Amino acid sequence: MLTNKKTLAIASLCFLSTFSVQAQWSAGVIGIGQSNPYIGGDTGLNVFPIVAYEGEKLVWRGPFLDYYVVGTTRTETSVSVNLALAANDFETDGDPALVGIEDRDISLMAGFTFNQELWNGQFSATLQTEVTNEHQGQRATVGWSTAIAKDPRFKWRITAGVEVEYLSDKYADYYYGVSAREQQNSAFAAYDVGSVIQPQLTLGGYYSFNKNWRLIGNLGWQFLASDIKDSPIIDGDTVVDGFIGVTYSF
Repeated sequence: MLTNKKTLAIASLCFLSTFSVQAQWSAGVIGIGQSNPYIGGDTGLNVFPIVAYEGEKLVWRGPFLDYYVVGTTRTETSVSVNLALAANDFETDGDPALVGIEDRDISLMAGFTFNQELWNGQFSATLQTEVTNEHQGQRATVGWSTAIAKDPRFKWRITAGVEVEYLSDKYADYYYGVSAREQQNSAFAAYDVGSVIQPQLTLGGYYSFNKNWRLIGNLGWQFLASDIKDSPIIDGDTVVDGFIGVTYSF
């Protein structure tokens, strides 16, 4: 089985959850679907629980942890230190088309995020480095999102955004390249990806049934960098992922 970008969809969930107005716990169930750019990959659906805590300074959302050293999680300017899972994994799971290609593991990233209101929307910039010694790579993102429709009483909201992602050569090569050892054990030629930049469009929102129950959803469309598309283990130009779920706030 091949999987990719599951945690990216959860990261979008993290953005949506920042609309809470007070410190609180929430829990729910979400279903995530994503296309897969790897050879032999297919579109799958995964359903699992999610737990989150939204505090003034500390925010925990499943596999993501932020502590705000400047500002808070609200709309003011803020800087946070964070831990997050890398947004990729790759499991060959005995696929005959990928004999000799090794699994890529999810890795833990640590870094900083800056948020600032800009042009009637929210600007964010994140810089992270890998800390679990899987690939020792870096990831950076710059994004902007804005509400394109909303209820003045905050009952519902629809948000659109754009993001540009940078992956260092070690990060991109670990997930998308073919090593010399893999070349020897497979039918694929060795391939070094190098650092890449790739854009993404997002559309998300929520609907509050009452003060406790909320329906949330998000759709992302990422355009893969040419160096990634040229990898012999990649068979796709874009990655589309999305989720829909229900949460309960305590």
